[in-house]
This record gives sequence, C-alpha cells and structure tokens, in this order.
Amino acid sequence: MSPNNLQAQHVVTAVIVAHDGAAWIPRATEALVHQTRPVQRVVGVDTGSRDRSGAMLTGALGRAAVFGMDRDTGYGAAVHQALRHRAAVTHVPSAAGAPGEQTEWVWLLHDDCEPEPDALQRLLLGAQEVPAAAVLGPKVMDWSDRDVLLEAGIGTDRAGRRITGIEPREVDQGQHDGDRDVLAVGSAGMLVRRDVWDQVGGFDPGMLLYREDIDFCWRVRAAGYRVRVITNAVVYHAEASARNRRQASAAGTRKTRVRSTSSAAAPTTSQAPMATPSAPSAFFGLTRA
Repeated sequence: MSPNNLQAQHVVTAVIVAHDGAAWIPRATEALVHQTRPVQRVVGVDTGSRDRSGAMLTGALGRAAVFGMDRDTGYGAAVHQALRHRAAVTHVPSAAGAPGEQTEWVWLLHDDCEPEPDALQRLLLGAQEVPAAAVLGPKVMDWSDRDVLLEAGIGTDRAGRRITGIEPREVDQGQHDGDRDVLAVGSAGMLVRRDVWDQVGGFDPGMLLYREDIDFCWRVRAAGYRVRVITNAVVYHAEASARNRRQASAAGTRKTRVRSTSSAAAPTTSQAPMATPSAPSAFFGLTRA
C-alpha cells in the first residue's frame, strides 16, 4: 500500500517527550519530520529540562505544538497531558474518496530515539495486515553502534524482570526478524490505536519511568487486542536515562534491565503468559523498588 493510501486511512499523532535531551533532539526531530509517511499532528512536551531541549523542540515543531511540565513529571503523565493538548485534537479532514472511517493512532517517541525514514509507514502496513493489532513496535537498534540490536519485542522472566532475548552487544544479522505477536514492545517508537489507548487508560501515571510499556501492553492484551513487533520498522535508541547519560528526575530507584534469556528459568518473549485484567498492578508491585 502506498504512503498516500496510508495517509488517507490513518490519522497519526506523534508525541515526543524531552528531558535534558539537547544532545539527541536535532536528529530525533529531523527523523520525525522527514518520514516517508508523515504524521498529521505532533505534540512536544519538555519536562523541566535544564538544557535547551524546550527551545529545540519549539524550533523544530513550532510553538503551538510544544508545552512544558514540571521536572519530576513521569513519561506516562507527560503523554497523557500531550494527548489533551489542542495540537493533538486538531481536526484532520478525511481525504476525498478515502474508504471508510479513519483510524486514529498515537506514535510515541523519545527525545533520544531516531526512527528510520520509513519506520511509521512500515508500522502502519503491519497494522493493515493484522487489524486486531492495537499496539505495534519497531525493531530497536543502538543509537551509536547501528549494527547492535537492542530489542525486537519484550517479555518478562518468572521474577517479573524485563527481558528481550538479546545478548549484550548482539549484532543484528536478521536472526530476530519476522513480524510476530509479543507480550510487549518498548515505548520508543510504539504505535498505539487511540481508541484502545483510551479504553485501557494509557500508561499508568503512577509508574513514573521504566516498565510502564510492559504494564500497558499487558493490559491491552488482557482487553483482547494483539501486540506485535514489526521488525522491518527500525528505530535507533540512545537509552540515555537507562545508561545514566542524564539524570532521570522522575525515575526514582530502578531495577537493572535483564537482556539475556540464557537462564532456563527465564521464558522467551513468545512464551510470556497472558495476563488477567487485574494482574499488572500486583505484578509490578513486586518489580519496582
């Protein structure tokens, strides 16, 4: 399907949240505005940055599309507020001759992630192929060493720790390629159907930073929808907060991420269990310090 047809059938609102991200924002915003399938709306949120992040977002996206929040604002709360902003609800008229109703999507981006030019187009094509999929995520590669694979879907082990099935500094040779259902995908580049986001309540604002993506995807699956990774959609991610390249003011104490699944006790992403609607809150109460 051509980008023009994807443009007619889907309305995409991109949300980019910045926090001391001046080192990465120029490439992140340039990648956003040069997508082969452009977004129709974009909202930028600066959470109390002490560098030029807010000004850089404004310069790239326009003053009307950017606003600020307190420095200790969590990622989920920032996204919730962004989706209430006037720039996120601007009417997008249907294209002449477009079949049926348009589907609204939210594309979540970090200030330290750079999508490939066709990333959004490929995510939407994945959605077209599997209409029951309400959340789709890209293959995530390292920002600095672009041969290194970071994520192709996410699971958890029996202790509730986040696992990716990827070894440290594993080089991508297509060994994890292939679109498939997964327990969860990361928030960097996550594409979400807006009606499903609203139905399940979006990210839990009580989870300030880290793990809110797994919790959200778990609830999406519990509501009967599918979560898929689309591996020909690629996003490069610096993981600046997780790697302590900046202070994550909203994070509090966090657990170490577990990438390898070499332990026999750790199920792979495809083996991750389906949750009941009440499971996520109890589950994550055990995993967050």
